[in-house]
Amino acid sequence: MTVSARDLAVVTRFNGRLFWRDRTALSTSVALFLLLGTGMPLMMDRLGPGDQEFLVDMHLGVLATVLVISTFQQTAVTLSTRRDQLLLKRLRATGLGDRDILGGEIANLVLQSTALTVLVSVALYGLTSLPVPRDPLLYLFAVVAGALVLCLLGAAFTVIVPRSELAAPMAI
Repeated sequence: MTVSARDLAVVTRFNGRLFWRDRTALSTSVALFLLLGTGMPLMMDRLGPGDQEFLVDMHLGVLATVLVISTFQQTAVTLSTRRDQLLLKRLRATGLGDRDILGGEIANLVLQSTALTVLVSVALYGLTSLPVPRDPLLYLFAVVAGALVLCLLGAAFTVIVPRSELAAPMAI
């Protein structure tokens, strides 16, 4: 069974629409990511301006923490909720394969996490004394790879989640 690029793109787009319409996901994932990701380094830059090494450490630490919280937890919650709503079964009834369905969901969450990371990083480059990475493509690759690994771990974690209501507390 192979993954069709067209089917993967359709499922990714569908899941993106569902993600941006879900107010709970937006408040926990997007708001947390943007507020904590920009707030802490921005505050630390205002308290101790000019210390670029500390600011880089703060940015990467907060980014890693927020990526773990939002990406891993959002994947576990989203897949558990979709399973409980029987949405995954309905997608299977359309003729899509399991790899297309899960791959589309994971691709959507990786894209969301990468876009939020880029947004936070660009905001901090403009608002603070944070230096731009020497190799931005390597930085982007690390972000995408990290988000992908966290999404795959979140998808594997859903196996032990009995109900969607328990997904967030169990992921924490």
